[in-house]
Amino acid sequence: MNLADYLSELLGQYDEVSVPGLGYFVREHISAYYSESDARFYPPYHRVKFVPEPKDDDIFAQYVADKKNISLASSKYFAEKFVAKLREDAAKSKFLFSDLGSFRIEQNQLVFSPNEKIAADPSYYGYPPVSIYKQGQPIFGEPTKAAFIPTPAAPVVVTAPQPVHTVLKQQYFEEETERKRPVNIWLVILIIIAVLAIAGFGVYTFYPSVFNKVTEQFYKLTGKQKIRTDSLEKAKADSLKKVKANVALKTVAAADTSKQSTWIIVESDYATRHEAEKARNWLINKKKIKAEVRDAPLGPRVQVTVGSFPTFAKADSAMAVMFNAGQISKKSEIEEVKQ
Repeated sequence: MNLADYLSELLGQYDEVSVPGLGYFVREHISAYYSESDARFYPPYHRVKFVPEPKDDDIFAQYVADKKNISLASSKYFAEKFVAKLREDAAKSKFLFSDLGSFRIEQNQLVFSPNEKIAADPSYYGYPPVSIYKQGQPIFGEPTKAAFIPTPAAPVVVTAPQPVHTVLKQQYFEEETERKRPVNIWLVILIIIAVLAIAGFGVYTFYPSVFNKVTEQFYKLTGKQKIRTDSLEKAKADSLKKVKANVALKTVAAADTSKQSTWIIVESDYATRHEAEKARNWLINKKKIKAEVRDAPLGPRVQVTVGSFPTFAKADSAMAVMFNAGQISKKSEIEEVKQ
């Protein structure tokens, strides 16, 4: 995640957050207001203000360290590199700083242009504007009341009673004929085959001696040679042993390859070995650290290393300590070496 996004998260918790090497940001409260043009009350919101002055606190650095699961020294190192990159990009064009605003360089000074409001502000998120209607103002969509007009009563016509004729309807009943469904012969055959198969499996499982006698009679009548089951079992056991041996060899090989990776800190690289050896001697004599010269794995360049570690975490912690002590430069990197 971009470090500016971490700052945006922190401004939802603190009113002021300081970024080492850049300045501190203030969360300003903007009160609610009424708009005459559209007759609405708008809710309050927050806006960010930038002050280009240093402030001594580790809230931002500690938050980044907790998020990335690194040390506080490494967090300050990454923050310093981020600020340097921000100034470099702002000198070329506008640098978007998360959802808070943007930076640019004007007259050799860093200028921050905040957005109108913080997007998805957790303090007032979801507050809608409220419409207010003035006295005498017509409300859009209000139904009008219809005037009541009495209707004259309809005339009543009295007619003489007519005789009632009852009509008897003859009911017809249709005899229901019973339909017989045809028997599906194939379904019966499948059921018989399934029952025989289950019975044969039961005999083979619970009475193997009976099954062996039947198979011996079959081989006698047909004259075929019986296949020895013990030879098959032995072949299966041998193949199973080979599979287990291959799996064990692969497991040992994977364990060996995982132990062959190391992590080195590359202080810098050079075009010739003479330049690299000169830089190595300078680090040993002036900075009092152990340095070595090695050929780069890709390309013809020569690298100067200042340490080798079994894990990336130990290499990262050591690099942060040497950087804070002024023994290595900002260009130092960590590389993985597989022997």
